[in-house]
Amino acid sequence: MSWLMEGSAMRKAVVKAFQEAGCTVSTLQDSRLPLDIDIEATQISDPLEIQPSLWSAMRATDHGILIAPETGGALADLVQWTQHVPEWSLGCTLDAIRLCTDKLECSKFLKANQISHPQTWTADHPDHPWTKSANFIVIKPRDGAGSLDTFKTPNSFNIKHLCNTDSTQTLIQQFHLGTSMSLSAICDGRGGVSPIGVCSHNLNPIPCADNTWDLSDYEPANEPDFPVELLQNCLKTLRITPGLRGWVGVDFLWNAELETDTVIEINPRLTSSFCWIEKDLISSKIASQWLSIPTPQPL
Repeated sequence: MSWLMEGSAMRKAVVKAFQEAGCTVSTLQDSRLPLDIDIEATQISDPLEIQPSLWSAMRATDHGILIAPETGGALADLVQWTQHVPEWSLGCTLDAIRLCTDKLECSKFLKANQISHPQTWTADHPDHPWTKSANFIVIKPRDGAGSLDTFKTPNSFNIKHLCNTDSTQTLIQQFHLGTSMSLSAICDGRGGVSPIGVCSHNLNPIPCADNTWDLSDYEPANEPDFPVELLQNCLKTLRITPGLRGWVGVDFLWNAELETDTVIEINPRLTSSFCWIEKDLISSKIASQWLSIPTPQPL
């Protein structure tokens, strides 16, 4: 339900932005949530209704934005269903979403392109190399969204202590000191990047057993004076990752003393940062900029 509430907040903010940009907006509505905006909505109460409802919405509209987490392939499935009309979606390509969703493959991509990024292993690595790294590590799902099921632990932590954890689908990352933040940008799908703003996550680690901290609780806040031009690794990531289009977020750690950024992961979709950044900016300008990106043409 927390994902539904977060998605609902993002939708409310983006609907407002596109309405103020002069667009007529409609939506697909999960029947488990109240509709808190005054627009035309198609109610969905059964997952089997999603695909036909999406196709019907595509026939009735010029463009659309898909709001869903990467987890479980949810976002990729929705984008897959729009492939027959590639110019309809204002978001990232299916290949970009699949790359960014698989945190291990994304890590390999970042490392191969010499982007600062924590050392990453699968939890089933036989040599447990993380025990030779820093004092702390981060445990997270290979297929995940945000900080859900993400923990900071001592490097000696026994992964088996995490209930219901599949070690082949769990990642271990070297813990880096720094301020947890995210950069949001509008990307044009061709390597062009227009930074929009930076949010701090303001993590509230929740103490658990065995000296473990749950990192799922945070209170994001816009940082309007942050020197975006110093985020060399984040900006390079956005430029070189194929298929990034529309609103994209990059989570990173900021070392204020060294003025360096370490990329954690890429979010190839609308993120909750939109809700915070649009409060301090003219959101209709963001929407207009988004709409001005040339759309992919059908083959």
